[in-house]
Amino acid sequence: MKTKFIIGLLLILANGVYSQKITLTKEGIPTVSISDTRLLPDLKDKIERWAEQSFRNGYDYQDRGEIIRLETIRRNAFTYSSLGETYSYHVKVRLTFILTEGKRRLQIDVLEFMDGQEPSSLKLESLFTSKGIAKAEMTEAVNALEANIQRVVSRLQILWK
Repeated sequence: MKTKFIIGLLLILANGVYSQKITLTKEGIPTVSISDTRLLPDLKDKIERWAEQSFRNGYDYQDRGEIIRLETIRRNAFTYSSLGETYSYHVKVRLTFILTEGKRRLQIDVLEFMDGQEPSSLKLESLFTSKGIAKAEMTEAVNALEANIQRVVSRLQILWK
């Protein structure tokens, strides 16, 4: 029992070291800084292996030297209920790693929501009020989408600022 508790605590602490808190706003997700000081080629290899493991449903990978861009669809990224009906959405996201020596960053863009295979009329801005606060009926959806993207970024396991 004590051993399981210690292992669980270590896993939580390790995840805290390796993960950056993802926050979804009306404008999208703020850019996340990477403080990983390892060699650039190693970081590129790590990103490529991570993409292969994390996006088994497919992804587009573009390596442009100091910029690596991934586009993928996160299936069942979030659900929400309205008037007794439940809606489930896939999300098309773009992850852009900017790997210049002085500024290593990850930019995450929510490109579009998809209802099945078709693009949805739902937009990121429609999850929030004009003041930038999640709408009452969309709070669960925003939290689920943040958690989904957080799980993906946490699996990358690099050091974040």
